[in-house]
Amino acid sequence: MTDAHPKQTIEKALKINLNSSIYGTVAEIGAGQEVARNFFLAGGAAGTIAKTMSAYDMQVSDAIYGEEKDHRYVSQSRVKKMVQREYDLVVERLQDTRSPDTLFFSFADTVAAKSFQTRRDCHGWMGIRFQLKPEGGINEIILHVRMKDNSNQQQQDALGSLGINLIYGAFYYYRDPEMLIESLVDDLGGDRVEIDIVHFSGPEFRDTDNRLMALHLVKAGLSPSVLFTGKGEPVQALDLLYKKNILVLRGSFRPVTNIHLDIIRCGREEILKDPEITKDSLEFITEISMSNLLNQGNLDKEDFLGRVDTLCKLGFNVQITNFARYFKLKDYLAQFSHRKIIILMGVRKIVNIFDEKYYQDLHGGILEALGILFSRNTVLYTYPRKDKNGSILSPEEMYVEDEVKYLLRHFLHTGKIVALQNYDPDILTMDTTGINDDIRKDDGDWKEKVPSVVYDEIRRRKLFGYNSI
Repeated sequence: MTDAHPKQTIEKALKINLNSSIYGTVAEIGAGQEVARNFFLAGGAAGTIAKTMSAYDMQVSDAIYGEEKDHRYVSQSRVKKMVQREYDLVVERLQDTRSPDTLFFSFADTVAAKSFQTRRDCHGWMGIRFQLKPEGGINEIILHVRMKDNSNQQQQDALGSLGINLIYGAFYYYRDPEMLIESLVDDLGGDRVEIDIVHFSGPEFRDTDNRLMALHLVKAGLSPSVLFTGKGEPVQALDLLYKKNILVLRGSFRPVTNIHLDIIRCGREEILKDPEITKDSLEFITEISMSNLLNQGNLDKEDFLGRVDTLCKLGFNVQITNFARYFKLKDYLAQFSHRKIIILMGVRKIVNIFDEKYYQDLHGGILEALGILFSRNTVLYTYPRKDKNGSILSPEEMYVEDEVKYLLRHFLHTGKIVALQNYDPDILTMDTTGINDDIRKDDGDWKEKVPSVVYDEIRRRKLFGYNSI
């Protein structure tokens, strides 16, 4: 971004207004008409706005855009219907009378903002459908936002700036989608919004990989987490996790190994012993922290895609986060479900969790971190390893400082830390040390250490440096 581009909301709105080619519709539901208001405050809005509207009444909204099967008005489906309907109308009504250099657009948002009546999650969907060449192809950008301000007025103000930033970015930053993403929070100081889904489509974005754009949301600090379904599609955390029991395994997954699969199998079998938990009520996630994606300070995008794709080949949901510590991961997931959260880990991870040095930045130190980690229905399932003498290592045998031994004993005694027992003893002896070197050389018995579908994918796409030596 250069200094030639404004950062302030009103300045961006004015620049759009003064561009005689950009012309379209703004439709907003749920938090006032803040985006349209910014255009009018900037002056010259008649050069940009063909129509503004807000269909607040559900019956009126359904009459215009059609009913939603799930009756949810704050949804991706609704915002896509809005931008498509409004775009079609503005083109149909004006393409024969407007200048031939007109770039038509439709902007829409549908939002559940803070209100006096409910304590609901404050979030919304926002999108723009637009041309970049007169009579050219149609492009679209859709995003999901979570609002963090404490008042309705502040949330309206944030949405107004975010909407202007999206429209401005669509027309002025489309050649650099990463810059466009970063510009979405211009003039929004602090952590006022989180953007956890962004999706680009259309001829101008044919080379844009939306998985990489989702990753950039985390890398740029716009969201602490993004989620992909087992089909590799971005998904809102609330949609995936609401009223679910959550089973999560953190790892680098470079690559997924048969040990990972045994940990997952053991964890699922253990949690399903609970008569209140069914397969349908359980959601499994593989989580990768950004620290596992960074290599000497640089992010290898192909490496990232390889991890996501191999996990999705196995049907696993994938979460990318900026959480270095487990209590942060748990605290984030707990926003979306009040049911059980089960964290799977190798038994040696216990040492780090009970190491006070990792919590020196917290006022409450290790007590604060463990209080968050183990609050409500959270349990750690530990998967065993063998020591150099071939003995099975249990959580009780992990070395922790004397000052925190009583804490470890407390959580073991209360069932907050559970040692998995139904592991495969043959898998337990598998040594994956040096597997990445073996993949690069295509040497050794690494084929026997990974699922067959992962082995085939690594070879087919030459992932993780396969056969590069």
